[in-house]
Amino acid sequence: MSFYPTYVERPRLLTLTQHAPRVVLIIGLPSSGKSTVLEALKHSINAPSALIRLEESAHDPLALLQAICQQLGLPSDHAHEQLLRLRQPSWILIDDLDRILDAWGTFLPEHAWLSELLKNPALHIAATSLHLPNLPMIQQSIIRRQLRIVGMQELAFTSAELIELAQQRQLHLTHAQAEQLIALTDGWVAPCIFALNRSGVLNQSAVEWVMQDVMASLPAPLHQMLEAWLWLAPDSTELLQALLPHYDLHRLMMSWEYAGLLAQSSLQLQRLPEVGLRQRSDPQASYLSPWFEQAGDWYLAQQQLLPFVQKMQRLQRWDVINHSLTRNLALIDRQQFFAEIVNALNAVPVQQLSSKVGWLLVRSYHLGLRNGEKALLLVNQLLGIHQQPDDQRMLRLLKADMLRAQGAIVEADGLIQPYLDDPDLSPADQARVLRTHASYLVSLGQDDNAITHFERAYGYIQHSGINRLLGLILGDYANAAARAGRYSLADRLLRQATLLWNELNSPAGLSQTMNLRAVVALHRGQIRDAARYAQEALDNALISDNRAANGALITLGDVALADRDWTSAIARYRSAREQLRNSNMVDYHILTYALALESQATRHSSIEQLQRLLIEIDTTTAQNPLDQAWLAVARSAANLTLKLDGTIPLLQRALAGLDSEGALAKGLLYLLLSEAFWQRDQFGEARQAWEALDKLIIDGRSGLPVLLSALTVHLPELVHEAYTQWNSPFAARVLHHSLPMPQAPKLIIRLMGQVRVEMHGKPVKIPKQGILLIALLLMNPSGMTADELRAKIWGFDSSNDGWRKMLQRTRKELPDCVISDGSIYRLCFPLSEIDADILVINQTPLQGSDATLDRLQIAADYASQVFLSGHEAPWIEWERKQLSKRGAEIWISIGIQCYDALRFDQAQKAFAQALRLDISNGRAVSQAMNLEINQGRRLEALAIYDRYREALFEEYGLDPSAELQALQKRALD
Repeated sequence: MSFYPTYVERPRLLTLTQHAPRVVLIIGLPSSGKSTVLEALKHSINAPSALIRLEESAHDPLALLQAICQQLGLPSDHAHEQLLRLRQPSWILIDDLDRILDAWGTFLPEHAWLSELLKNPALHIAATSLHLPNLPMIQQSIIRRQLRIVGMQELAFTSAELIELAQQRQLHLTHAQAEQLIALTDGWVAPCIFALNRSGVLNQSAVEWVMQDVMASLPAPLHQMLEAWLWLAPDSTELLQALLPHYDLHRLMMSWEYAGLLAQSSLQLQRLPEVGLRQRSDPQASYLSPWFEQAGDWYLAQQQLLPFVQKMQRLQRWDVINHSLTRNLALIDRQQFFAEIVNALNAVPVQQLSSKVGWLLVRSYHLGLRNGEKALLLVNQLLGIHQQPDDQRMLRLLKADMLRAQGAIVEADGLIQPYLDDPDLSPADQARVLRTHASYLVSLGQDDNAITHFERAYGYIQHSGINRLLGLILGDYANAAARAGRYSLADRLLRQATLLWNELNSPAGLSQTMNLRAVVALHRGQIRDAARYAQEALDNALISDNRAANGALITLGDVALADRDWTSAIARYRSAREQLRNSNMVDYHILTYALALESQATRHSSIEQLQRLLIEIDTTTAQNPLDQAWLAVARSAANLTLKLDGTIPLLQRALAGLDSEGALAKGLLYLLLSEAFWQRDQFGEARQAWEALDKLIIDGRSGLPVLLSALTVHLPELVHEAYTQWNSPFAARVLHHSLPMPQAPKLIIRLMGQVRVEMHGKPVKIPKQGILLIALLLMNPSGMTADELRAKIWGFDSSNDGWRKMLQRTRKELPDCVISDGSIYRLCFPLSEIDADILVINQTPLQGSDATLDRLQIAADYASQVFLSGHEAPWIEWERKQLSKRGAEIWISIGIQCYDALRFDQAQKAFAQALRLDISNGRAVSQAMNLEINQGRRLEALAIYDRYREALFEEYGLDPSAELQALQKRALD
């Protein structure tokens, strides 16, 4: 609409051209009087002139040139050349120049002739436009001061002009009224003319209505740009440049200032343009979304998440928040942003959050604020809102991660079960699912299966670059390897994790990794390395993670305990307990563990402290069987030292409550139980408990033998008895540093393969039945009766005469070797002085620091031969099967060590040997198949599975386990 007459005389503006500038640009918004000034200028020029009004429709360049020539009195033929050759000063006036400019202010290609006309010094150009053209000639004219710009500041009415214009309309307008109108309108032409059309009457609502119409007349791209600018209310030219990357920002800002949109040297919209935009603008308009989203990218790149979200929250543009955060997820899904994400999104209604942004907020609560309760509540709300399968899967996997971290591993595994074989999962999600399931398997004590799953998880994520998930999987993988005694594998993984957390500059991740490295070093008896790693873990934890600090303190306590530094151990454990009690993250497992080990250390230090500690032990509650076991360890240490009753039933109840978890706890319980029986002179029961501890050590399930060794320092008589009379591997370990140099064994017995017996280094020939006698007594060191021996050697119809003769001949060849203690026959030498292959097979540790490859290989070579070759009896056949099964386990341990050392060919041969000895060994099948699959030999893996399935069904009538069936499926996929 137009609010003013066709022509209004304004001499003040006409004087601006008195020095005949080459170019006059009249910059202003619609209805600002630009065209009126251009018309007046035409009438004031004393030279040939041509006035061209550009319409919205397409403009024919030739027609425009011909029209200019016609108005200048030039021939229409070759109009372009005519104008370039013109020597008489002439004016070309163009109304709405911006209609032949592109979005960036450059002349459209078909109108490039106009820029060429500027090269003719006789031609003067005057034009109206919304902004400055992006033209080198214009820039040169500015530099040479040959350009005159008339902007809003000049176009605005003065009070004198308003009074004069009113008089022309036969209206009476006082100076005071004119000044009042100027104050209300800032001299803007459109509202001033509107007021004069209404006899000078104008109010604020009328001004707003007029400015709405003015701003609505802007071209759509400019109008939308200004609307976005209005709602973003920015204060940064960098943001404006980000929104308009193809624009000359300096030229654009100048244009907006001349047009009266912006205050000089300011990014804020002028009062009246802002009013005009705000009244009709809807921040929910879809055409504003790209502008808001571009702004979001800029704010997030500048790490200004909170200001951006607050702006969009005020506008209720939840869609923009979701879009921008999702698009920049890789940038902001980091520990450093989590607290800000919570602050920014805390006030956004949960139902307005997209599934991905909700997922990010849950992670921020969980990992940033460590508010597991709030995170769990929020993820449950999101699961109720977002029902799409992909959203459900993403949120369920996140919930499983949270539950796993909180120790609810069974519930976590239940959530991820449907996705274990989901082909649509991304590699990262595959890794998360396998990690959770592996953690569940660890909780069941299925270490081998767990390690296989951790290895698969690592395989999915290992090439993803440096990221937090890879570090977490490396840590869990290494932890499982350490639990299984696979220290070389654990050490290799932890070294890689250390480099990763250093790359990420993550003290929290580095603290947990170094603490686990300390534990592994302690397992291997490397006390000094363990102390160094644990101290480094504590240093990193103190600046990042209180829970990790508690773990490091516990490890430092363990190191001091292993080093028999009771005072330091007590101080470390007590410090960890105090920090736990003073925090809101009470981990009862750590609390009860620290209490148990502090009690063990205190019994070697101070009776008075132990009595005070007993009060704390009795007031601490257990959350699960493992916590109950640790409290039983703590209480029993005090009971045994203070000579209090009730220790044995307490320990027995704790042992009964433990299943596959708590290896160290179980080892301590057996050690304490043996001590308790020893104190009561119940030597048979003491031996049984000690032998149960030996079995844990041989199977590599004793936790930390180095700690158990330290805790026997007050039991020299019990340890000596276990070493000399019970042939205890653990006692041998305890006494390792105090024994004299090992001497040649008094008796050498080889029962695997070719039978051989030596005594004091000389071969001995004894009767066939004598060999069986020696074998039976060797396998039953506590002795056997004559009837038991005769039944095994000859059967129940043997004669006394045959028994006596065989015994005499054997004793003649092996003087004083077989002795009788009443009715019991046994070997006179303690097993510690006998070198027997079946003892090596049965007593070689399968895991842990004592399970060296050399020791395992010796035992495996023995086990690969036939027990008592040439002899047949039911008990011999039974022993052969047991030794073969044990041999298979030894070969499996060799294969695992070779696999961990990346010697895959040797590992393959070891697993094949294990299967040769025991084709029905599911563990050997699992390890062998896993190796073949990982090496890309899937057909070989399937062949192993088929042979095992046939053997299992033939011998037991059973099908393979679910774990092996899953491996078969992996091989088939």
